[in-house]
Amino acid sequence: MARVASRLAARGIRPRRLVASPARRAQETAQIVAQVLGHPGQAVIYDPELYLASRQVLLDHLASQPGEVDTLLLVGHEPGLSDLGRYLTNVGLDALPTSAVFAVEWDGRDWRDPGFGGAEFAFFESPLSSSSERP
Repeated sequence: MARVASRLAARGIRPRRLVASPARRAQETAQIVAQVLGHPGQAVIYDPELYLASRQVLLDHLASQPGEVDTLLLVGHEPGLSDLGRYLTNVGLDALPTSAVFAVEWDGRDWRDPGFGGAEFAFFESPLSSSSERP
């Protein structure tokens, strides 16, 4: 995960909020990312609702974010995260590999659901990929 986190740092990614599942591996991943990106580890939010969350639970979680959070990093589980990525971007996306990042962007004033295909695929990173390859 440190390799992927380093690629995020090289892109200038600095999440205003980092939210993770409380599962052990998700916590470990979140702590590595926080350290590499200079996000205070104690500021990582562990949300039990993210454990094996469905797309709808993840969308609800996004919608609950305050407007001042302009960059959010979720650390969670399959199949919910890849389902969320497919829904938001309409990009053909198989299951995300362990420690992968699928980044999306949308021009919203808040975190409410932009609708099917309402966001744009920004980039993909995984420990086994070349930077920015589509999944």
